Amino acid sequence: MIPMTLNQLRYFCTAAQCHSITKAAKIMFVTQPAVSLALRELEKEFSITLFSHSNNGLELTVEGEQFYERASALLRQSDEMQLEFQDTSRRRPTVRLGTPPNLSTVFFPELMDAFHVEHPEIYLELSEYGSVRACDMVQNGRC
Repeated sequence: MIPMTLNQLRYFCTAAQCHSITKAAKIMFVTQPAVSLALRELEKEFSITLFSHSNNGLELTVEGEQFYERASALLRQSDEMQLEFQDTSRRRPTVRLGTPPNLSTVFFPELMDAFHVEHPEIYLELSEYGSVRACDMVQNGRC
């Protein structure tokens, strides 16, 4: 069994808010079967029933309400963490290097390690490109 994922929690919380698997799928830009499967997997993993079906759509069960509270808190924490570390990475200067593939595995690992020791505040990004593609990217401002 695959352990619970953040995507499953997002699908679950969206379905709970919408009272509909179909609406949740549209909001999440996935298929309805993908949301249904995620919900079934969550129910199976925890041996609980998250929703009951009514004329008004989906309704959370008592266990579903408890699960929703915990899932919402986890997703908030995940979102906060993502924003925090995205902000951190945006503040770090980045040096982008393009190299032919054969050099990146032989020469650059030691060079990158030495650079990081000397300049831990700078993010070094290495991309492997053939010379024609690298030249094209530089000329067209895509690097």
